[in-house]
Amino acid sequence: MSKFWVAGLAVLLFAGTARADEFVRSDCRGLVSASDGLSYERPEHPVWYRRFWTGECGGLPLYRCKPGSPNWNDVASQMMSRATPAARNAVRIKACKLGQVIGYEWSRDKPIRRIDTVALKELLKLLNETPDVSAGLDRVDRRVKELMGRPRA
Repeated sequence: MSKFWVAGLAVLLFAGTARADEFVRSDCRGLVSASDGLSYERPEHPVWYRRFWTGECGGLPLYRCKPGSPNWNDVASQMMSRATPAARNAVRIKACKLGQVIGYEWSRDKPIRRIDTVALKELLKLLNETPDVSAGLDRVDRRVKELMGRPRA
């Protein structure tokens, strides 16, 4: 066997075992549950969850998915860049944890989700209109708790 064949086989074998949470920001991975450890209700649920974090629509119908921004990896980067150096770690922790709650709920089936695309835009507006990013995250956190407290349809 050539070294190239063995290397190629290793790539193929290990490519299938890559963790699904690789699409979550690396600095969030220790703060949120691994994506492949979450329970999903349907096959598209984790694909929409990936879309929330990355903006990628792979595996989703293009007529239903708009790729790109905003996506939570970019939003979290923007929030951390707006934070003061002293607040940056606290902002990162809150942004990562909110990302999981918001993204997991938004990616659920439309009839049962409590955070839809309209609510997602509202949350982004709250973040962007609040000069202090920590205060903006607190506002978003309160709104998310309100939304999550609503009964499912």
